[in-house]
Amino acid sequence: MPIGYSSALLRIPARGSVGTVGRTLSVAGSLLAVAAFAAATATAASAAAGPATVAVTSKPVISLAANAGRIAYRTHFTDGVEGVCNSVHVRPLLGGRESVPVRCSRGGTEDRGRGVALGSHTLVYDSIEYEPVNATHDGTEAWVWRVSSGRKAQLLYAFYEITCHGSSVGPVAYGAGALFSRIVATEIDPAMECELGSGGGPGVSSMTSAGIRYAPAGAGSATAIPGAPGASTLAARWPTLAVVPLRLPQPMGELILPPARGTERVESWNLRTKTRRCTAGFAGVPAAVATNGARIAAIVPTSPGRRLVILDARTCAHLRTRPLDGHIQPAVAVGAHVAAWVSGRSIMTLDLATGRVSRVYRAALVPHGLVISDGRLVWWITGRHGGRVLRLPLP
Repeated sequence: MPIGYSSALLRIPARGSVGTVGRTLSVAGSLLAVAAFAAATATAASAAAGPATVAVTSKPVISLAANAGRIAYRTHFTDGVEGVCNSVHVRPLLGGRESVPVRCSRGGTEDRGRGVALGSHTLVYDSIEYEPVNATHDGTEAWVWRVSSGRKAQLLYAFYEITCHGSSVGPVAYGAGALFSRIVATEIDPAMECELGSGGGPGVSSMTSAGIRYAPAGAGSATAIPGAPGASTLAARWPTLAVVPLRLPQPMGELILPPARGTERVESWNLRTKTRRCTAGFAGVPAAVATNGARIAAIVPTSPGRRLVILDARTCAHLRTRPLDGHIQPAVAVGAHVAAWVSGRSIMTLDLATGRVSRVYRAALVPHGLVISDGRLVWWITGRHGGRVLRLPLP
């Protein structure tokens, strides 16, 4: 699957001060860099220090992962017509040389994948391509890739003929191995419009089954975890897999990316034994889920507002529940001692032992894609002409 290469789309400054950034960017870029940096460093008084910049991008960031001293993120490129490609970037969390496993440019092969996950020495990501099939139907080809020790391996290939039938891929995660959801769609239209070539339309195919596949570190292929549901949202940290199951069936319609309506519960699975430990039910579909291996954190809708729920990963017992104020983003992270979420333009933390809530960051741009790794919060911000990945030590 060849990808066009260009170094013009990603301008990461050399390691150095913010002044170096200003000298290397154009005038317009300088104004953006100054504004973004000012916003990023306007932290609350409770924070011990301002955040540090890990990466600067000329394209919007759309997904982020962090683990074992590295970050991986995807940036979105479009030519304004039909060309879409989401690059994959990997670099050390504390600064250093970047690698770009998928680099996009004008005229390059498209890639609409959004998933990315990191292990200690492994990168996992998906690739999704739009494929014209015939005069009345289009399709998507989907792959899941694992890169380890410089070697790239295919863990899944799927093809879905839009409005008809086939298979595709859901979210990815990493927990001592690659995890991803495989989705199967079936034509449900009684007139068999797909086979007749009439073009079909929304609702002529439905997501009828889904499951989770797992490729442990060192394994050559991925196999299904028996009984595990397809995931609307999933998170993993050895030995725990946390899943918000997909709602089945649900219409596929004419979407390139599969729909992701979930159910009103979280399931906790043991990756060591490949068995389900427990299930926690809620009054609404969890908007985000994270795990540190021992605990599961979820953002759950309530009436009104949302709340943060901390579960025991072994029993699904509620350890803490807290109503959340403000405009809550669908992002949550949980480390060894704290859970974190985004309220408005602020990052808030909850001490898991004491229940104390703190605001550790506040600025002019909304934080996205919050993760915790190596004792640091990591997130991205996006402006009109690009974005930044930032890090901040946990309190």
